[in-house]
Amino acid sequence: MMRYIFILAIVFNLLVFSTFTATAQIVINEILASNTTTNLDDLDKNFKDWIELYNDSEEEISIGNWYLSDNIDIPTKWKIPFYISIPSKGFKLFWADKQNRSNHTNFKLNVDGESVYLFNKDTILIDSISFPT
Repeated sequence: MMRYIFILAIVFNLLVFSTFTATAQIVINEILASNTTTNLDDLDKNFKDWIELYNDSEEEISIGNWYLSDNIDIPTKWKIPFYISIPSKGFKLFWADKQNRSNHTNFKLNVDGESVYLFNKDTILIDSISFPT
C-alpha cells in the first residue's frame, strides 16, 4: 500500500511540475506606463502604455484565450485573442489603452503604480509584475 501511495505521489508531482514549467515559459517581460516616447502603437501611431510578454521556450507557444488583467480579483478582465502566439525566444506587445481590439487591452496602466497579471486559459496565474509611481 505504501509503495502505491509513493508512486501516486511521484506521478502527481510530475504532472503538477511539468504543467507549471510549460506555462511558466511565458513571462511579463516589461511594462511601460505613461508612455510618451517609446514605440508607436500599430493602429493610431500614438505613444500608448504597453505590456510586453516574452516566450523563453524553444518552441512557439499559443497564448490565445489567456488573460491579462490589472486586477487580481478579475483574472478574465481582458482575453487575449485566440490567434495570438509568441515564437520561441520572441516577444509580443499589448497596448494598454482601453480600445479592446486585437492586441489592445480594455484597460490602461495607472501611472500611480499598480500590478499586471497574466493568467492562462484556465485562469491560473502564470506571472505578475508590480510597479510603483
